[in-house]
Amino acid sequence: MLKYIYIIVLTLLTCTTTNGQTINSARNIAMGTHVAFDATIDSIVRVYSDSLTACMGRHLGQCTETMISRRPESPLMRFVADALMFEGIKMAKDKGLNHPIVTLSNAGGIRADLREGEITVRNIYEIAPFENKVVMMVLTPRQLRDVAYHIASRGGEAIAGWSFRLEDGTAKRIKVHEELIDKDKMYTLITVDYLATGGDQFKCLTNIPVVASGRLFREVLTEYIESISAQGKDIVPPMDERI
Repeated sequence: MLKYIYIIVLTLLTCTTTNGQTINSARNIAMGTHVAFDATIDSIVRVYSDSLTACMGRHLGQCTETMISRRPESPLMRFVADALMFEGIKMAKDKGLNHPIVTLSNAGGIRADLREGEITVRNIYEIAPFENKVVMMVLTPRQLRDVAYHIASRGGEAIAGWSFRLEDGTAKRIKVHEELIDKDKMYTLITVDYLATGGDQFKCLTNIPVVASGRLFREVLTEYIESISAQGKDIVPPMDERI
């Protein structure tokens, strides 16, 4: 029978000052099976581990089939973008905006697949482990095109509310809610602060004013799944073509 030994390494960092200079030093202390069991420490840790296990295991919904993240687009990328649309509709209404709404999230921010079967809070943390917050921006037609061109140059990202053809590394026939971009309209983009501040080379977004929601994307994704489950529905992979 195979036995698995898990070694936890504790890093001890020390800081000393000598002749006005600060010297940092560190050493690793392996904590394995040779460390004796301590009932007192175990009782302290267990209080938190038990509550964390209960929290992370909370049921959110049921997924009909496994969804993966893969460029240029995939069911999980569409689902993530749809969750942003769910939040964006509420944000735009609160701000009294009636521009067409589009959403964007980066494929790199999706860190795990959503497996068929029960969906728990743990699954959401696996998919979205970063502290990205949802933001809203109002874009001109030219700015929206620039975003589409950059998405195309990266081989695709997670989008909802708009679509384009990816040809030779560029975006063609960009449409918002099935209509070509209108030079006389403004557009509301719902995305995450990581991209709004230029992450993943989205420099085209950095000079555009941002309206912060104050909500983590992870919270929005959780609420979106719960809203579908509350209707007595399972989570079904979105299959419409966007890129």
